[in-house]
Amino acid sequence: MKRLFLIVCVLMLVTSSASTAVTITHFTYDGHGTSWREYLQHMAHRFEAAEGISVEFMISSGGFDGFRTKLLTMVAGGLAPEVTDAHPMLAAPLIAQGVFADLTPYIQRDEVPLDRIPPVAVEGVRTPDRQLWGIPVSLYPVVTFFNVDIFAEHGVPNPRELGAQWTWETLVSAAKKLTIDADGDGTPEFYGTEHTSSRWEMQVHQAGGQLYDRIVYPTKSQFNSLAVLRAVEFIQNLYVEGLASNNSLHRVYNGNAAFSVVGGPGDIGSYYKTAPFAWDIARQPLGPANRAARVNPDGFQLVAQSKHRDEAWRWIHFLVTDTENQLTMARITGRLPSLKEAMVRYQSAVENSLPLPDNWQALIETTFDPDGYAAYVIPNASAIDAVVNPIMSRVWNGQASAAVSLQQIHEILPSLLN
Repeated sequence: MKRLFLIVCVLMLVTSSASTAVTITHFTYDGHGTSWREYLQHMAHRFEAAEGISVEFMISSGGFDGFRTKLLTMVAGGLAPEVTDAHPMLAAPLIAQGVFADLTPYIQRDEVPLDRIPPVAVEGVRTPDRQLWGIPVSLYPVVTFFNVDIFAEHGVPNPRELGAQWTWETLVSAAKKLTIDADGDGTPEFYGTEHTSSRWEMQVHQAGGQLYDRIVYPTKSQFNSLAVLRAVEFIQNLYVEGLASNNSLHRVYNGNAAFSVVGGPGDIGSYYKTAPFAWDIARQPLGPANRAARVNPDGFQLVAQSKHRDEAWRWIHFLVTDTENQLTMARITGRLPSLKEAMVRYQSAVENSLPLPDNWQALIETTFDPDGYAAYVIPNASAIDAVVNPIMSRVWNGQASAAVSLQQIHEILPSLLN
């Protein structure tokens, strides 16, 4: 009888445990790619084994708009996921609508030392009132990629060799020497540089300015400032003089451009893995003020309407705060970890899957540059881009004055920012 009683108690405990088991939903952005999803699935199995909490995944579709629309629909319908993995540009309108919970109480409760993550990345996921809408797990520092062979062939010092002398001035000099029109038809077959205008706010920071009064939730335009004008004219001249190309075929990794200042670690596995020439990286060139680079933080958010907040935070904590777990992410995805102690072991984590450049430490140096900045967080970015991009396209093509165009944008922006 006593034995039967014990068996019944065990069955009751098992049944109770099964009935209280929690499954959380992680809504992942499709733009992160297949290796990211492989990493999440791998970690979910380990998390369930360690914590007894299951993680199921939903994958967005349709880019930025598809992700935002689906998430807002789920929240409005009372079916909010627990966790998302948006980056600042993707999350901007959602932050403004209060979709994400402030992680500060959880971080304080569990004594998570944010100083293990570069300050620029932490600031990139803070609101102006100091709420923490996410926590970074990986970083995307933008650096200089260059074709070592072409610099050597033409006797031009490359960006790494130049070191402190890699500046706007030596960038222009190298671009002139390495833009090659072999058949003399007026159209180069090989360009000095490429796609510089794709991250043109970076040169604005290198000139000592920024586009708005602040990075997160800007309220005022600074498009009419001297620093912005100086940066825009610098880039415009590269295109007008025929030293840079925005043609998608002209890329350093395609072997027909000498260097690029707009790439990051994601390019290594995607494009340089099979490059038939020697290549390397260096920090950004020194502008009039600094070597500022965009350092994009990718990480996780806790959805405010989640039904299982504590369990969701345990999943985020598991992914972000453990060094070995971050190194697993690096091994599977090739991404640069956000924790300092994981960063310094990045090479050993990816050595069997990723051909790191000799100067891979430039990635880490860039993340800790105090002049660096995270992506602008602008809730109305789509409407602003619809105004700014066509005007700036005319500037890059040499069809419009930089000063007049920037003043035009400056006068339009107040209504859009508000």
